[in-house]
Amino acid sequence: MSPSRTGPNLDRRGKLQPGRSYEFEMPAPGGGTRTVVIRDDAGGHVYRDGPLQNRGPHFNTKVGGHYDY
Repeated sequence: MSPSRTGPNLDRRGKLQPGRSYEFEMPAPGGGTRTVVIRDDAGGHVYRDGPLQNRGPHFNTKVGGHYDY
């Protein structure tokens, strides 16, 4: 499966981050389509105040999924 569109990786504050965003058009329950956005957080995250939350590169979904690679 290939994305319908790609774009810059913007975090929830709208700030540009390393990586890309990928949009997929998927069948919607009951008919039609829905757009699923997956963000490639290529730079990972470093939290100086909470290092247990640090993580390397990963994919994010809008519903809170994190998938390391």
